[in-house]
Amino acid sequence: MGKDSLLNRFQEFVGVTKNEATVALVIVLGLSIGVVVRQVNGGAERDNYNAALSKTVTHILDSIALAERRSFTGIDDSILYGNTSPALIDSENIQTRYKNSTNAKKALPTTKVKINSATKAELIRLPGIGEAMAERIIERRRTKYFMTSSDLMNVKGIGRKKLEKLEPYIVVDTK
Repeated sequence: MGKDSLLNRFQEFVGVTKNEATVALVIVLGLSIGVVVRQVNGGAERDNYNAALSKTVTHILDSIALAERRSFTGIDDSILYGNTSPALIDSENIQTRYKNSTNAKKALPTTKVKINSATKAELIRLPGIGEAMAERIIERRRTKYFMTSSDLMNVKGIGRKKLEKLEPYIVVDTK
């Protein structure tokens, strides 16, 4: 009768029928038992699950980073990975192979790059231009447009030799 009186009190308090109160009580008890069971023997399984999830997330993020790096820097995959399909590349080898590819050559632009309107990604494709140098070029042209290709020598890090390497790939555009 104790169960019946508890159920009756709950039913009156919430304002539901006896069947609805019974279903709600069964659901609450089931959830409570599930929480207790999970706490008792779920610790090791949870750690394994977290490790697997972490590895999967890391693999996905590495794949995205690799795709972004290829699209912005123009690095040729065959230099980094041989003829391996990107889908088959193990994420743990990505950093090792990238570090070992110090000789990796950029895909040079097929058309001349307009230095007064080029994006950072376009500038990075030029020989000898990395992210920092591209930023310096963009910063310089914000204050003063380049009138000739030799104006690039006013950018810190660009000297006569680097300018000679760049000249076949650049053109000064007027805005």
